[in-house]
Amino acid sequence: MAEKQPDNFHEDFPIPSSAFTEITDGLARLQGQMELVIDAISQIRDHDVRLTKVEARLDSMDFNKFRDENREVKALLQGVRADFKSSIQSHQDKFQIMEKDLATSKMETGELRNQITKLERWRSIVLGGAIVIMFFLSRFIGSYVDNLINPQQINIQAPTPQVLKTPAPVTIQK
Repeated sequence: MAEKQPDNFHEDFPIPSSAFTEITDGLARLQGQMELVIDAISQIRDHDVRLTKVEARLDSMDFNKFRDENREVKALLQGVRADFKSSIQSHQDKFQIMEKDLATSKMETGELRNQITKLERWRSIVLGGAIVIMFFLSRFIGSYVDNLINPQQINIQAPTPQVLKTPAPVTIQK
């Protein structure tokens, strides 16, 4: 299935080349932010593990005289733990959003790369055609100008084809 060649590639591909660099810069910034979020999540999980160990120690100890204070500390720890869990959840949500943004940015980058490739192909075709046309025009215009300057001389020479020498036919006798 042949692709339809666009009549006017400027209208078919309106994305400027600077947009490609902006997208790659945005992807780099997004990757840096994702690394920060991952670090924050791992730190929060480390704190959660430490809090769990502290709670286990408090449960194993016998604080008869400090029972009320122990309950308050446990309540505070549970509140901090709940805050950490909600913080982990919010960071995970942000991380998922950033992953989706990264995936769409990669798709857009691929599409931009394809469009840039098509534009470069058109540029090569146009430049090649212009070079060929200019070559022929310079040959004919140059000879025309020479004839205007020196009308006695005719410098237009048609190229002569070279005849290939073919070997004589070989006959095979039996």
